Amino acid sequence: MAAPPKPPAATPPAAAGKAPPPAAAKPAPEAEVEEDDEDSGTAEDIASNTASTLDELTHQECRTLYREAVENVLFAKRQQWRILEYVTALSLAFMAIGIISPLGARITGFVAVFLLCVSFFAMLVLVLLQHWQNREQAKLRRLGEAFSSFSQKTRDLKSPVVSDVHRYTILFFMELYLLIFAIATFKILIDLGAEAAK
Repeated sequence: MAAPPKPPAATPPAAAGKAPPPAAAKPAPEAEVEEDDEDSGTAEDIASNTASTLDELTHQECRTLYREAVENVLFAKRQQWRILEYVTALSLAFMAIGIISPLGARITGFVAVFLLCVSFFAMLVLVLLQHWQNREQAKLRRLGEAFSSFSQKTRDLKSPVVSDVHRYTILFFMELYLLIFAIATFKILIDLGAEAAK
């Protein structure tokens, strides 16, 4: 004869005067809504995206040209910063030589004029490099028009006018730095030459 089934284990009675522990608090739905709001614009743009109408070969060509334009912009900007570095290092080297071992009034005067001319030509090259960047940015804008609507809206997050203001502000401070540094270097070297002539 089979053994009778065991009765289910009795649950322990709740302690008198104590409420059962509350369930884990769930995050407020408002916070989730706020997070969703941040991405809703992107989600809507992706949902309403209009693909590029270019054929595959032309699309590849546009991507290649786009990548080259980006690399040209980065190269030109790096060259601008390197010009500042080279002019600064050259000027400091000549000033150090003039302080450690005076070169004489005539040689120091020649070096001062030479560095002034180098700084002037460096300022011209900075302007040319900036013009090159502007042309490459124009190419990027034109190529971007052939891409999808989502790509265009993403690029439009930063206005071309704001980008131009940023670029020209940086160029202005570069030019100002070279001008002030060239004048200071010229004055120091001329003073060193005058002391050497005494």
